[in-house]
Order: sequence, then structure tokens, then C-alpha cells
Amino acid sequence: MAQTTLGAPLKDREAPQMLRGEAQFIADINLPGMLHMAILRSQHGHALVKSIDTSEAQKMPGVIRVITSADLEGKMMPMPCIWIPGG
Repeated sequence: MAQTTLGAPLKDREAPQMLRGEAQFIADINLPGMLHMAILRSQHGHALVKSIDTSEAQKMPGVIRVITSADLEGKMMPMPCIWIPGG
């Protein structure tokens, strides 16, 4: 009878590194000049935001830039959505 791996358990190749604390994750990557970003969204769905004061955020240590939707106006386009029937 032919041997099959379908349904057979697979050896976890990453477990030993994880157990020893040697595994690398995306969050471990640190490149020269790399920046981090945070996105703040309204707590109220469909709320009309009349104004945003970013002055305090801009003064915080390590902040390079604060971007709002006003900065992106005319630069962002809707992302196309490809619909595959039955997919």
C-alpha cells in the first residue's frame, strides 16, 4: 500500500526555537530608519468629526509626523474590490 501524508501529523519545525526563546517574529525586525505607526479611529461609528487638534500629539517625544484625513485628501483612491462569484 502506498504511504500517504494526508491526515498524518506534521513535525513542528518552529517549536524548538519558540521553546528556547530564539524564534523571530515580525515585531522583532528592526531596520535602519524604520518608523512605527499607530492609527486612531473614532469610537463612534459614522460620526462627523468637525475638527482634530494634533498639536499635543505632535509635541510628544519621538513623533515624526501626525497625519489626518485632511492630509490625504485628493491623494487616496478607493481600493478596487474584485468579486469572484462562488469564491
